[in-house]
Amino acid sequence: MTEIKQSELMGDIWGGLTAAIVALPLALAFGVAAFAPLGAEYASTGALVGLLGSIYTGFAAAKFGGTPAQITGPTGPMTVVSTAFIAQIVTVHGANLPVIAILMALGIVIGGAVQILIGLSGGGKVVKYMPYPVVAGFMNGIAIIIFIGQIKPALGIRGSWSEFDVSVGWVPMLVAIGTVVAILVSRKISKAVPGALVGLVAGIIIYMALAAPGLAPFTSTGNPLLIGTVPNPFASWEQMQRLMPVFQFGALENLGFSDFKMAFTAGLALAVLGSIDSLLTSLIADSVTHTRHDSRKELIGQGIGNILSGLGGGLAGAGATVRTLVNVRAGGRTSRSGMLHSTVIFLVVMVFGAPAGWIPLAALSGILFYTAVTMVDYYSLRLIKRRNVRSEFFIMIIVTAVTVMVDLMVAVGLGCAIAAILFITQQIKQPVVHRRERGNEIFSRRVRSSAKETAILKKFGHRTLSYELKGSLFFGTTDALISEVEADIESADKFIFDFSRVKDIDLSGVKILLSIIERLHSKNRRVFFSGLLKFEEASALSIREMLQDMGVIAEVGEENIYEDHDLAMEAAEEALLREHHEGYTDDQAALTLLDFESFQKLQKDEVEEFKMLLQEKKLKAGDYLFAKGEVVDSFVLVRKGELNVFKQGKDKDIRIATVSPGAMLGWRALMQDEQRITGGIRAETDVEVYLIPKEALAKLEKEHPMALLHFHRELLRNAVERMQTLTSELILLEER
Repeated sequence: MTEIKQSELMGDIWGGLTAAIVALPLALAFGVAAFAPLGAEYASTGALVGLLGSIYTGFAAAKFGGTPAQITGPTGPMTVVSTAFIAQIVTVHGANLPVIAILMALGIVIGGAVQILIGLSGGGKVVKYMPYPVVAGFMNGIAIIIFIGQIKPALGIRGSWSEFDVSVGWVPMLVAIGTVVAILVSRKISKAVPGALVGLVAGIIIYMALAAPGLAPFTSTGNPLLIGTVPNPFASWEQMQRLMPVFQFGALENLGFSDFKMAFTAGLALAVLGSIDSLLTSLIADSVTHTRHDSRKELIGQGIGNILSGLGGGLAGAGATVRTLVNVRAGGRTSRSGMLHSTVIFLVVMVFGAPAGWIPLAALSGILFYTAVTMVDYYSLRLIKRRNVRSEFFIMIIVTAVTVMVDLMVAVGLGCAIAAILFITQQIKQPVVHRRERGNEIFSRRVRSSAKETAILKKFGHRTLSYELKGSLFFGTTDALISEVEADIESADKFIFDFSRVKDIDLSGVKILLSIIERLHSKNRRVFFSGLLKFEEASALSIREMLQDMGVIAEVGEENIYEDHDLAMEAAEEALLREHHEGYTDDQAALTLLDFESFQKLQKDEVEEFKMLLQEKKLKAGDYLFAKGEVVDSFVLVRKGELNVFKQGKDKDIRIATVSPGAMLGWRALMQDEQRITGGIRAETDVEVYLIPKEALAKLEKEHPMALLHFHRELLRNAVERMQTLTSELILLEER
């Protein structure tokens, strides 16, 4: 065995032992609390049920679950549901143990089966989206229920409040207080020793100290202040038949439809709350161990554990946060620690049933008092001070109140519903348009050298309107877009809708969007979509596919759909130039040198000098003028067609500019330092260019310096105009 495996094994052993020590008093306390509706005489049975719950759920969840270091057993939420369920059974059938046992088993088995179904269906992933105020609210409510439920045992009251007798009640009060004090003191001295175990021992010692001089009954038999001898179902076949529900099927004869309905309701509550409780603990375990749990596998393991616990007479269980953290801090990292924890508790049941009978009920109440106080989410209580999140605070308060006064499941459902309504309200308030820009405010990356083209775009660009959408498009947000478009419909005739920042869209959003497009088309407005990936690059549930299926793409026209916003803006500019520039056509002849504005103000002899330097080159669409990473060693004048300049990206090349006829590139070829285009320069269409090699420019500088100087002046003027346009675009973006 390697040193790492030995270290891991020892960590699991210490983790499992420590977790068992912490789990033991809590299992006893939760079991006794669950059986409280039956009366103090059934405390020992409740204690056994709690211990069995730790054994069955702890072992199976560790073996089959998806969170290796998690410790499973009875928890506050599961105990509260179980207590309420037993109280319902007692109301209908009285203290009939076989009926209680079979109905409890049925409810827990149903809960386990539902957990397995949730796991198989992948429903465990939903828990991570449970709103924090809802989780905090029902945990706070459970803490209050547990605390209130332990007041009577701590006062020695077995029935109604009128039975309280100070002459008897002072003993359990002192034991409960002593237990809590012992836990608090032990936590101050050392956190290495489990506080619950220290409190349990202190409670027993205090009771013994009072019983020795006769201040309290010195017997574990029939003593209402003690839990009594814990029976051992594994001691004999007769004991097993008497204590395990799997042998109590004869009690089914006494049950009706309402009983099965009650069991199903309880089982559903156990499944939902157990799943929430377990997966929240799994998330905490992940953060401590720096691992990732398998929610699907975890719920299946929890379900198997609860089915075994139901059949074997144990209490329903879930992932327990405190026990899991204790296990991890002691070194537990694998499922061995969880299985060892259950094995240790099994040995306790086998050997220490009689000694456990001396445990005071008030000591268990003290442990649960402390547990309830530590369960409260104090961070959620501080939300009242924060004005921006007071709505979340009130959700938490509502969930807490409904948990205490009505029902846990109702509280969780109501809390989620309120949180969903508030979320939808907040989403509706969020503007769906991230940016709204006119075509004379921001331009495409297409490089144009013609002053006339630029002037036309600046003069008529306001007739192009771009909406950069964001967030979720659904009935609430998309409806607000209708008003915005309607207000702009007379001031523009080209509308661009960019979906790059849109996360998702629902059917209502699609229908409203379709009505907007139809309205624009009825007014002879042209519509462009951008930010929509091609099908081979899009996911199965992409926005593009949704729009395609619902007929929106067909209404817009496939020719008006673009992958990025710049391409759509470029298309709108091209349409604008065709409308307002008589000489602007796709079929224009290849330009001559004097058609380039930078040469039109040069002297005739200077133009002739440049003509002598020109090299003509023709490219087919898709050919590279300069390949990826190749040195750009020439000044390029585009005579006909379009060139695209690319930057090499992580997954694919990114287009950084389109160069149209009359434009020039390769300015850095005029300088001494080397230039490389990482993604290359590629012909988008059939292209004709003039090339002026760098060496030729160097020669011109020596032989005709004034010609090159005058050319530099024209290039600088062109560059200044482009910089002014770029600066105005940047200012606009900063303002928005």
